Amino acid sequence: MVVARRAVQVASLGAAGGLTAFLTWPSPSKAARTSAREPMAPTHFTPATIVSTTPFAGPSKLITVSLPQAALPAGGAPGTIWSVYIKDTDLQIERPYTPLEGLSADTGEMTFWVKRYEGGEVSRWLCSQTVGDTLEVRGPVQTWPAATMDLVGEFDEIVLVCPNPH
Repeated sequence: MVVARRAVQVASLGAAGGLTAFLTWPSPSKAARTSAREPMAPTHFTPATIVSTTPFAGPSKLITVSLPQAALPAGGAPGTIWSVYIKDTDLQIERPYTPLEGLSADTGEMTFWVKRYEGGEVSRWLCSQTVGDTLEVRGPVQTWPAATMDLVGEFDEIVLVCPNPH
């Protein structure tokens, strides 16, 4: 009887220890890594430095960022409409933003029009950044597959229209 009780206690203690180890053992990170030494891609974040910010009427800002030369995509950005994900490093969340004029092959700069939304965590964080701050971007990611929509050859340009902020 004493041996059976002791066996149950040892088994219970072993099961509790095993369960505790299973629940508390650190798992490998699923977060995308950050690299400034390889071309930007959707699989990892690339650091970008804010080179200018221009406030607009209301809660909007034009923000220009510059990528390191080593991070510029080998074939350039996609020819269709594309976005990059910008990460809010305070909360570790991201949101896609479309550059206004794409990616400059000469300077590695992209300009974004960011509207600060009430309750919008990434836009709030992004509008609080200043010149010289570093952001992390991931992409480019194609957001509108114009090339697969039989529009190729039909139009010279695709123009997106927004209201005048002034």
